Amino acid sequence: MDKNLNLQQIQDLLNALDSDENVNEDIFPDASSDLSDAESEISDHNTESEEEAESISENEDSSDSDAQSRNSNAFYGRNRYKWSKVPPSRSRVPAHNIIIHLPGLRGPAQAKNEISPLEAWSSLFTEDIIDLILQHSR
Repeated sequence: MDKNLNLQQIQDLLNALDSDENVNEDIFPDASSDLSDAESEISDHNTESEEEAESISENEDSSDSDAQSRNSNAFYGRNRYKWSKVPPSRSRVPAHNIIIHLPGLRGPAQAKNEISPLEAWSSLFTEDIIDLILQHSR
């Protein structure tokens, strides 16, 4: 079949699809009702800006649940994840989170400014370790 279809071929394909759907409705009558339910679902999710706009434009006679959600200190995502409206307080860093030793070179590698690749290798692997590796890899 060529990739360029004429109008009649396209109509025939669409009619074939429609007839297949009718057969499926006879076999699975509940599937069409599930589809219509899914199409009619509307998301109640509001973004932060929409919620703020609603709170400004609403009158005092809004329901109690709306007033409670506006007065809360958090937003809730679609997956019920709680996002705080208030930034975390600036306080001291706990002692266990303070890094005492900075990352970098240690030992003989730190003493030299420039180190050759062979010297770096020999500072990582001693002759004994290299002999063990060679002995067990043969």
